[in-house]
Amino acid sequence: MPAKYPRLAVALALALALMMPAPTAALQAPDLRTVDLNPGSESSFARGFTRWNGWDYFIAGGTGSAYATELWRTNGGTTELLADGLRIYWNGYFNGKPSSYRVFAPLGGYLYFYAEDTAGGEEIWRTNGLDTTQVTSVCAADCDGVEGVPFTYGSYVYFRGYTPSTGTELYRTNGTTTTLVKDLVPGSGGSDPSDFAAYGGKLYFRVITASGMEMGRTDGTSAGTELFDLGPAEYWYASEFTPFAGRLFFTFKSQLWSLTSSEAPAQFYAPNSSGESYVEGLTVVGDKMFFSATDGVDNQELWMTTGDPTDPDATNLVGEINSVASSWPTGLTAFGSRVYFSAFDGTSGYELWSSNGSATSQVADMNAGSGSSNPDDLTVFAGALYVSANGGELWRVTDSLTAKRHSMVPLMYDFFDYQYDFDVTVAGDKLYLITNDEAAGREYAWMQAPAAPASVSAPTITGTAKVGRVLTSARGSWTGVPSAITSGQWYRCTGAGITTPTTSSLSGCTAISGATKATYKAVTADKGKYLRLRVKAQNESGTVYRWSKATGKIAP
Repeated sequence: MPAKYPRLAVALALALALMMPAPTAALQAPDLRTVDLNPGSESSFARGFTRWNGWDYFIAGGTGSAYATELWRTNGGTTELLADGLRIYWNGYFNGKPSSYRVFAPLGGYLYFYAEDTAGGEEIWRTNGLDTTQVTSVCAADCDGVEGVPFTYGSYVYFRGYTPSTGTELYRTNGTTTTLVKDLVPGSGGSDPSDFAAYGGKLYFRVITASGMEMGRTDGTSAGTELFDLGPAEYWYASEFTPFAGRLFFTFKSQLWSLTSSEAPAQFYAPNSSGESYVEGLTVVGDKMFFSATDGVDNQELWMTTGDPTDPDATNLVGEINSVASSWPTGLTAFGSRVYFSAFDGTSGYELWSSNGSATSQVADMNAGSGSSNPDDLTVFAGALYVSANGGELWRVTDSLTAKRHSMVPLMYDFFDYQYDFDVTVAGDKLYLITNDEAAGREYAWMQAPAAPASVSAPTITGTAKVGRVLTSARGSWTGVPSAITSGQWYRCTGAGITTPTTSSLSGCTAISGATKATYKAVTADKGKYLRLRVKAQNESGTVYRWSKATGKIAP
């Protein structure tokens, strides 16, 4: 019988401390709140925050880097312990990239995960917030039937299942039916499928066969599951599956590869045509994909591709940050129209850099001088980029030239941070951080993103619609205040209008250069036209617009 854990009705009254005053910048950063889940100096090791059905689920307890023992959920006001005494496992790396403690796979009314209790080995479990149960026993014998966090695709979650007769193979479950998709390597050897990615109506993954590291894909049926022989690979494996420009890109044999639904996998580009290129960090920014690689001459630097297989100039070295040695771009993260990353220029240590493909520059020397700030955990949240630097400081980046220390709350950091601990995680409208305070241990903090601005009442214009007369505007009222900021722009329009649209532009209306103040004096060019005011309201969560009604026709 599958094990079952009823919800433990434990509601914590959280003491939330505001750690810093509101910044003076025009766009205000959300406030940081800390939670001591395990009161005192003992650590809770809370991690893996995942938004689902209005709650943020996470795991805690255990050793921190190997497994957790508790399943929790919180909505910011109420925090509940759902199950205790399990061993819940997580993936610190997924698809060849660091992940923020990937623990759960949502499907239907449940979150699926893999864990074990005292009665059996590692298997698939699920929770709906009320009950936490083991789904099935893949391995009926006394062994671990599951290896790795499940992955949601279509109406099932897919995972690596194990039995002594098949080895580790591709399985799927919908919570009711659990089946072996296909024994890709017949016999007890197993294909060890992992690093799942959806593309073009199929699920792709890497496998291990007698030929070495290979690649597979499936439509969920045995007949629709196939292997691609990518050639001798030794210790290289297909990784970093990234949909871009109508293709699925990935790294293999240290080069850049791709495929389409109708084209077999093939090498797309080799920066180093005579050796290993060490391609890694595939990151899409608009119509460009950035990555780190070496051509054998310029060491490990930043590269870019448009993904066009017909263009011989589609893939290029962006620039040489370090002219003497490798700059080692790592942690590539898309933010706005640029990619942000850590790099070493040979002078200022490992610092935060950004590029749009044509211009590359250092954002800030967060550890002034030749020392390194070692930027890590780059995470986009509420209109800003948050970065862990200088051994556990939280920094906030708003553009390619601005980085400021955001909080004095120390983040989790140690020598193995790059491998085991991912300290900054977004779950819905909250940013979670793993903290490390001597008095509280390793706990967590969170920030709430403000709601996007919304117009309560439309802007208005008063005064006489006549050349030479001064008209006065009011910007209306908005939610999102005080963090929302508004700006006004006067427009000259060819037609009348009594509506107050919410679009960014309006047909027949042209912005009047320099007319951004609360008052505007009608000029000769306005004669026979109509005037409107467009107000833009902006905060960390969005930008919205609202127009005033048009004035009467401007008289001479």
